[in-house]
Amino acid sequence: MFDVIIIGAGPAGATATSILMKNKKVLLIDEYYRIGGRLIGQLYEEKDGSVWNGYQKAEELSSRLNHPNLTVKLSTSVINIHQLRNGFAIDTNKGSYKSKHLIICTGAQELTPAIPGSTLPGVMTVGAAQVLTNVQRVAPGSKGAIIGVNVLSSAILSELHMADIDVEAMAIPYYNEVNKQDALPQEVFKKLLNFSHMAPNPFIKFGTKMLKTIPLLQPFVFKLLPTKGIKTLNTPIHLKKAVTSINGNKKVESLTLNKIDNKGNIVPNSEEIIAVDFVCLSGGLTPLAELLGLLNVSFVFIESLGGYIPLHNDVMETEINNLFVAGNITGIEGAKVAIKQGEIAAYQILGLFNKVKQSQTDLLNERATATIQFHENIDEGREKLQNLWQLSSCKVPY
Repeated sequence: MFDVIIIGAGPAGATATSILMKNKKVLLIDEYYRIGGRLIGQLYEEKDGSVWNGYQKAEELSSRLNHPNLTVKLSTSVINIHQLRNGFAIDTNKGSYKSKHLIICTGAQELTPAIPGSTLPGVMTVGAAQVLTNVQRVAPGSKGAIIGVNVLSSAILSELHMADIDVEAMAIPYYNEVNKQDALPQEVFKKLLNFSHMAPNPFIKFGTKMLKTIPLLQPFVFKLLPTKGIKTLNTPIHLKKAVTSINGNKKVESLTLNKIDNKGNIVPNSEEIIAVDFVCLSGGLTPLAELLGLLNVSFVFIESLGGYIPLHNDVMETEINNLFVAGNITGIEGAKVAIKQGEIAAYQILGLFNKVKQSQTDLLNERATATIQFHENIDEGREKLQNLWQLSSCKVPY
């Protein structure tokens, strides 16, 4: 019997573990073979010019997880979760375990656009390309393209550029029922303004910041965008062309772009072929909350947090007594926010309420100064979540 079981060894789960193991008997479970989660592979420039190296942060977290109270089970899949009268039972492919407290930190999963040819060898998610490049030190190919224009794909474009990997184009997918959220040119353009601080030069940073503050100018400026794309880091970013297919015989050989109108409709006779040997797909991230479906947990849909998330309060506890969540399962944000959420859950379990308050303050500061924000209106989303919590019946005992 453990005091706490933590599922997910990413930034939130590993941080909570490092705090709890000093006073509680803890089991940390992750299906991956190493600790770090989405920290592994992250590499980007901070606003102050320093570099955030997620691989290094993951190594630091992993080196701290060494204590007699701690059991770590990696390469371990959770099959089922049962709520008991005094805790939880966790079934895995390597045995069953019980605990009084449970923290679920399963993170997020990547979404991908639907494109013909996406099953060809050489097609991968942007996250896979990130790990190959930054962790395995293996180039995904010699010349590639990214399908999907969003904050995640833009960050990984920068990482591929730092690794001297050629990216021939970044473009939106063509409009269909699956892609419609990411294939409307003017809507994608508006979303791009939310990460104007990542622009490669001061002129573009200033211009996009001005457009964000004066929305009436946005349609006019969109019309002025060149059909050939806006070159960023030597890669044209296309909002007036869409990828309609990935082509190849036994592997990726090229992709097809077509000009599109303002509503995403393909312009006839506008086909263009670009030779590439790898393609990265990016439709953003959404919380990975499947395990919570095994329990009587309420979910709410909040678009600015990335989709359906478990209802929880500001100390990361759900309606079920002693069941906590932390990290991207609670909404898509950066690793630094996830770390603070892990701290809050751990200190709440330990009853160190002054430290809970301090971590909550730190979290708000991290959110306000985050280099990468995956969605706009994060604060409004979090406020909506807390309002829904207040309206709920709060905790559900056994």
